[in-house]
Amino acid sequence: MRTLSMLILLAGLAAPAAYAQRVFFQEVSWSPDGQWLSYTTTQTEAPYTSDILLMKPNGKDRTPVAHGLESARWAAWHPDGTRLAFAGKDGDNWDLYVIELATGQVDQLTSTGASESAPSWSPDGSALVFTDGVDGRSQVFRMNADGTGRINISQSDRRDYNPVWSPNGQRIVFYAAPDTSRDHLWTMRPDGSDQRQLTKGRLRDTFPSWAPDGASIVFTRQQLNTAGIYRMTPDGSIPTEVVDPGFYGRLSPDGTRVAYIRGKWPTSEVWVGGAGDERFKHKRIRH
Repeated sequence: MRTLSMLILLAGLAAPAAYAQRVFFQEVSWSPDGQWLSYTTTQTEAPYTSDILLMKPNGKDRTPVAHGLESARWAAWHPDGTRLAFAGKDGDNWDLYVIELATGQVDQLTSTGASESAPSWSPDGSALVFTDGVDGRSQVFRMNADGTGRINISQSDRRDYNPVWSPNGQRIVFYAAPDTSRDHLWTMRPDGSDQRQLTKGRLRDTFPSWAPDGASIVFTRQQLNTAGIYRMTPDGSIPTEVVDPGFYGRLSPDGTRVAYIRGKWPTSEVWVGGAGDERFKHKRIRH
């Protein structure tokens, strides 16, 4: 991808040979063309700062994203692959930003005194959904790509997290918990209407995303002390296993591979492997 090569040149940054201290890999996402991964590292010692990096799916060409902030996480690729939306911290609160990969220009979208996180682009790139706090509860918000038109679309008594727009733009998947109950998957329309609970029971279902064709939802299911990655249809069919152990699974744009995190705090690893395609063996991406 030409824009990423330009970012490396402009930033003047090379991938470090090793981290100064141990880090926790938090999330991972594919670029729209499938040629790159973005991922977040969080330091496991004070001051617990986070950073976003890019690399090829084989672990090569690892490059920090030069955002210039104290911390950055929750990167989301724009549908055309030229920009990343992310949550950034430069003080007490997490706000949403966008970085142009070709130039390194960073634009701040929110400044509310709250802490926004987990942005996701609409398929046409005109809007974002994300989470923010309302009266101590996380809710799903939508706004225009320039930061205007901010609105709470979930309007619930639950705690709602990590919304992701469907490929056809018609549904948003997220996970939620009422009070102290287990987290489960929900979907709704982009205006917040027609909210549907997809999973129930004693297991925790988190970190959802969509298959590229929109025919299934991929998510993390936690049971006892383990977590695995599962998929099901958007109407809530019986889940089938994709990877175990692992969490925060994301399918490649062609649907043949899955990138995911394996481990638990304070130690984790980035893995890439086949999503039901035996041509691709599961490999740990070395750092």
